Amino acid sequence: MADVYVRSGATGANNGSSKADAYTTLEAAAAAKAAGDSFWVASDHVEIKATSLTIACPGTAANPCRILCVDFAGSTPPVSADLRRTAIVSTTGSSTLNINGTFYTYGINTQRNTSAANQQIVLAGNSTDFQVWHGCSHTLNSTGTTAKITLGSSNGSQRVVFIDTTVGFGAVGQQLQVACVAEWYDTVSAITGTIPTSLLLFALAGNLTIRGVDLSAAGSGKNLVDVSTSNAGRLQATDCTTHASVTLTTGSIVGPRG
Repeated sequence: MADVYVRSGATGANNGSSKADAYTTLEAAAAAKAAGDSFWVASDHVEIKATSLTIACPGTAANPCRILCVDFAGSTPPVSADLRRTAIVSTTGSSTLNINGTFYTYGINTQRNTSAANQQIVLAGNSTDFQVWHGCSHTLNSTGTTAKITLGSSNGSQRVVFIDTTVGFGAVGQQLQVACVAEWYDTVSAITGTIPTSLLLFALAGNLTIRGVDLSAAGSGKNLVDVSTSNAGRLQATDCTTHASVTLTTGSIVGPRG
């Protein structure tokens, strides 16, 4: 289980063995290393790719990885006091951002930065992925009307957990799509940017549990769940904050699987 350093501005050997010799991209670091490794990502890390970006973390259920944003001016190896929330991984142009594998991550912010593209941020795209995102954000900085932040993929067997993690949008037609077992906990001001007309969409057998999440940014004229598709979905919300004028659902449940 190695300590692996990542910093976009590093000028050393680009092998992750030290802060000076840090990998310049998390994409390259994840591809080169092994299950159980700890990836220490600098607080000033900004990783931008103009084509589709897939970060394939090597962690497994038996041996997950850690991906932690830290202040490189702190301890070596870093300690909890060095944790930060400012590292950025993003794509531009007509390209999708995929982050796969099993890991716990703190302080990593994903972004889709382009004007009108509909490509997605996809988390946990592999069948056995289990991801915990703590103190992070996922943001669609585009006006693409059907762009989505998607949790899970084709078989719905993954698991994604958000803790104190926000989602952001750039157009009212965008959504958070749940295609796996997902949980969302303890998040203030959970929705940022342009508030979607309908926040949640379920795909496959999506199952979302939320607790202590502030959804109050979705107010009059907004819906929490789009139920008009034929996919099964389950939402359980406890101790959450909602706007007094928000509508719970939009559309008609189309059948017994709805």
